Amino acid sequence: HGPTYSPSSVCYPGSALSSADLESIRAMCAVLKQALVDDYQVFWGLVMLTNQLNRIAVSQSGTILQRYSVSHRVMAFSKRLAVVDPDLSRLLEQKLGILPSAYADKWFRSLFALAFGEKRIDAVVRLWDALIASPFELVVHVAVHFVLKMKEPIQAIVACNHEPAEVLTTQVVNVLETLPNIDKVILDEILYTIWQGTDTLFRGSTELRDLDHLQQARQAHEQVTITNITEQRGVLVLAGPRAREILAP
Repeated sequence: HGPTYSPSSVCYPGSALSSADLESIRAMCAVLKQALVDDYQVFWGLVMLTNQLNRIAVSQSGTILQRYSVSHRVMAFSKRLAVVDPDLSRLLEQKLGILPSAYADKWFRSLFALAFGEKRIDAVVRLWDALIASPFELVVHVAVHFVLKMKEPIQAIVACNHEPAEVLTTQVVNVLETLPNIDKVILDEILYTIWQGTDTLFRGSTELRDLDHLQQARQAHEQVTITNITEQRGVLVLAGPRAREILAP
């Protein structure tokens, strides 16, 4: 028999559950109950997902390299959106007064379960598979691509709507919260773009950790120079059942 549990039986590391946390966990539970066989799998699936929400990468020397809490992800998302599409960032934040926390907080807190809901369970599960198997910062890059996909609907609302500013803002936030145009096909296209390296912001995901590891492993008597050449070199990866055969001399 699997364990009995409630949404409050799985806690975020190092923090108490808020009402927003409970709402997010209930949404994740609803998706997992449809995707998995029994309560035992649902429980451990929920444990794995909640463990993704608040992480800190620490080097061997004890230096905090990166924080991955919800608030840090919202901040990273805001900065990256401003770099990738400054016009869209200004439209949302300056013209409409919509800060990323108004919609992205729910994204990261529920790992998009609240956005997609049970009607797009295939997209949610596909995204979770990718997040569990990838560096923690992948979710931020996916979020930026989601907003870029919503750019035209948002611009259409702004251009054709003569409602008061409060109504206009509510309509745009609703689009951002629910991501109506995103399905599994579009999600796969986004993940392909990121993993193929055409998204230049998603490079060297372990760069800092690897660099710190090498520097800490270097002995004082060794005449070794360590240089970060991440921006100077590229890597071509061939993966698949025939990869070994194709690459064989």
